[in-house]
Amino acid sequence: MENALTMIGQEVEKIEVLGENLENVVTAQIIEKEMHPDSDHLTICKVDNGKEILQIVCGAPNHKAGDKVVLAQVGAKLAPDFVIKKGKIRGVESNGMLCSEEELNIGKDSDGIMILPEDTPVGVPMKEYLGINDTVFLNWKSLQIVLIVCRTLGLQEN
Repeated sequence: MENALTMIGQEVEKIEVLGENLENVVTAQIIEKEMHPDSDHLTICKVDNGKEILQIVCGAPNHKAGDKVVLAQVGAKLAPDFVIKKGKIRGVESNGMLCSEEELNIGKDSDGIMILPEDTPVGVPMKEYLGINDTVFLNWKSLQIVLIVCRTLGLQEN
């Protein structure tokens, strides 16, 4: 596509794959929740990702057993410098991360993790769940021309 656009005189300055940061991020369900033994705010959750039950340490205050949530699994790259790894948090193994809208770059809510509707199926890739499957080809010069035309047409209507 980039080549085809360039061949017709529309230089592509940047290609952005929407939802690229959602690879290896799925819908999941909290099966169990207990307090972390070495923290007054962390919890240890058993989370079903549709294939297996994983242990996740979570710092958000807004979840309970039974909630449908968003799980960034080990290997998910939420940002260029933020890859989810298996690790230990205060001595307890964690195999992923339960995410807020802001952490997924799909909204501004960062007060807690995303709680999905009760009827959300478990194990669905978030790109599929959100209906994101697009690639955007950017050409700022062409975009500026389109904006100028839109402004001009808008002024003529008034």
